[in-house]
Amino acid sequence: MIKDKDYKLNQFKFLENMANFKANLLKYKIPIQGIPQNFQFEIKDFYDSPHHLNTQGAKKYTKELIKILNQS
Repeated sequence: MIKDKDYKLNQFKFLENMANFKANLLKYKIPIQGIPQNFQFEIKDFYDSPHHLNTQGAKKYTKELIKILNQS
């Protein structure tokens, strides 16, 4: 996800979707690690679309993922 004041998602709909997704995971006893905000990066960390991180962004993503996995 892009963290930028000019890139706005429908915050209410996003939160509603995440709550439904989390409820479904918990219903089937699937553990949840981290939150979406852990993987929200500045626009400068993206390459050519909101879905492709550049090298700097990929390093940040990897560090965050390792941190979350080590907490479990």
